[in-house]
Amino acid sequence: MIQIKNLTLLILITLLSSGLTKAQDISSSLKQANSLYKDDQFRNALPFYEEVLKSQPDHAEALFKSGVCYLNRFSKEKALENILKGFQKDSTVNKHIRYWMGRAYHLNYKFDEALVSYTIYKSTLRKRDQRSEDLRIHLDQTKVAAELYKTPKNYLVLDMGSVINSSFSDHSPVISADGKTLFYTSRRDDGKEKKEELDGEPFEDIIFSKKIDSLTWGKPEEIHFNTTGHDATCQLYDNDTKMILYKFHKGGDIYCSEKDGDKWTEPKPFANINSKKFESSAFVTADGKTAYFSTNRYKKNDDLDIYYIVKEADGNWSKVKELKGPINTKFDEDAPFISPDGKTMYFSSRGQKNMGGFDIFKSTVDDNGVWSEPENLGYPINTPDDDVYYYMSSNGLRGYLSSYRAGGAGEKDIYEIIPIETIKCKLLVMEDVTGKKIDGLTVSFTSQKKEYMPSAASDMTHDGGTAEVKVFSFNTYKIAVLKGNDTLKTEFYDIPECDQNRIFNKTIILPYIQKVDTTIKKGPVAHRYVFRKTYFAENKSTLSDEAKHELDITAEILKKNPDAELNIKGTDKSNMALAKKRAEAVTNYLAEKGIEPSRINTMEADKSKSADINNRSVDLNIKLNSGLNLNLDPKIVPSYMIGNSFVLRNVYFISSKSDLKPEGKAELDTLKNILTDFPTLKVELAGHTDDVGNDEYNQKLSESRAKAAVDYLIKQGIAADRVTYKGYGETMPYSANDSDFNRQLNRRTEVKILSK
Repeated sequence: MIQIKNLTLLILITLLSSGLTKAQDISSSLKQANSLYKDDQFRNALPFYEEVLKSQPDHAEALFKSGVCYLNRFSKEKALENILKGFQKDSTVNKHIRYWMGRAYHLNYKFDEALVSYTIYKSTLRKRDQRSEDLRIHLDQTKVAAELYKTPKNYLVLDMGSVINSSFSDHSPVISADGKTLFYTSRRDDGKEKKEELDGEPFEDIIFSKKIDSLTWGKPEEIHFNTTGHDATCQLYDNDTKMILYKFHKGGDIYCSEKDGDKWTEPKPFANINSKKFESSAFVTADGKTAYFSTNRYKKNDDLDIYYIVKEADGNWSKVKELKGPINTKFDEDAPFISPDGKTMYFSSRGQKNMGGFDIFKSTVDDNGVWSEPENLGYPINTPDDDVYYYMSSNGLRGYLSSYRAGGAGEKDIYEIIPIETIKCKLLVMEDVTGKKIDGLTVSFTSQKKEYMPSAASDMTHDGGTAEVKVFSFNTYKIAVLKGNDTLKTEFYDIPECDQNRIFNKTIILPYIQKVDTTIKKGPVAHRYVFRKTYFAENKSTLSDEAKHELDITAEILKKNPDAELNIKGTDKSNMALAKKRAEAVTNYLAEKGIEPSRINTMEADKSKSADINNRSVDLNIKLNSGLNLNLDPKIVPSYMIGNSFVLRNVYFISSKSDLKPEGKAELDTLKNILTDFPTLKVELAGHTDDVGNDEYNQKLSESRAKAAVDYLIKQGIAADRVTYKGYGETMPYSANDSDFNRQLNRRTEVKILSK
């Protein structure tokens, strides 16, 4: 009994000791996290808060403060989630939690919720509290953000990718005149021993990346004159032979380096700009006569303003001059960029009509040197957080900026700005073979990049075969040609990046379709070839998606030909019971589609003599009492599937190959029989692909598929001058490329009748 008591006591002591150690670990992690948090070292503090949350997921303080860390460094979405969880666990966990809730809502585009949280927090402050004024500003910014977010500008803002951007701050992009080299500033940890700033982040370095091809940037490299302090990019000018940069010296100064062969010279201070205070950035105009720069030397609260100096007749720089006009405010104005003509300034500001943080603005100067009221560039260029360091390419077709926005890799990332211009597209709709213009149609353009587009082109009526429609550049449109409610053709059209003066000409070719001719010798061909076999998997009687698709066509033809009957026969190489089940599956499916069972005659099951796919199929043969009506629903039987006086199916291929599937060979055998019965017919086999692969690859693949079908027919004895081929790539999809089955339908070869 004494031994048992001692054992129980030992277990109890062990458990208590383990719990105490765990509590001590949590206490230690929380203490380290709070120490770093107090010094605004959010990146370093976050892992310690996460350690606490692993053991205590409901720890209100760790939830709240980790949310603030996420908000300042990693993820706005996670920030909102954790701050709200912390508030739910303990609404008094921090007296400023309503402020941080407002910030998190604001930066996550939840503007109504942000206004509520900001207002509640403001009500807790005394009137003379400086934070009351700060809250008024946040409330105004939230209202501006909501307004600009609802009316986006026509710009595409693209993340420059993981090669350029890192989990650290990447900012101040400077692009070369030829667009092939990008210099920028990064605080990334590249594995080297780097001195840390007071915020726990590495000091800034200047790095550069060269373009490998039109889409790919090479691995960034450090510029050789980086120091152990902050070094940052500002501008390339004078044909890219000079670089303006910032160095952490005497509070922050502006320097200039010159190109010497493949190297840059040691930077030297820029004359007449630097002071004992903070100069953050500078920009020299294209004519080299004016230098604009940001400094805090004239502000009591150390906020930045933009000033300038000019080059005198003797080649020296003048004394500092103050801007005329409303550009500078009581808040920060930074990072001026001047257009090549010297008349427009792009700059970053925490003031003005602002969405939050820094926003990009532009202002123009008149003949008297007075700058206009700044204009916010709007959403999506600006966001509720920092958007700063705007830089334009030499041709004006691209812009670059640093932004801390959702989906980024780190604190700030570099983005490319592409203007989406509204341009004219002139349309011509013609008929294949005859070249006849077709009128009385409606052509609709639907934007495929709606997430970037404030609107899409509307439907327009086609008149006399020609028309004009306004579309957005740098976009893909789905074009649908309609006659009444029937869709005659759909295809996709890429509009490249271009200026607003560009006009695109687009020709849409509709297949040439002759009226049904029932006077061909030997009787109507349609009677013999209108239906196809329905194929089944080995030892199965279940209808595949492809089989159902074929039976949908069968049902549509039977509905439009009410006096027609259908004879069906199941086949298998040995199992007659299975062959009968296959015929029943076909009958039941057609009944579901509205075909009366009395119109379907089931023939006795048969053993197949074939060793291929035909030994597991159901034959379908039509019995007509009058001519064949081919006025079919184009959604079920597209017009280009209707030939001269018969219906042909598509010839399918294996994905990414030009190898015929067994069903495809069976279909070509049917075509061979038609061409044999009617020796004057000439046809074109048109190859099509799905959307897997690039355009050039798909074009070549479609041609090889069409050629494979032609080669097969020639081997079967059809004269080469009667069968031609053409590839259309992925430009004419039969259905959306959104499933394996639909992609198979698009991997096809169609037959066009050229002449009788």
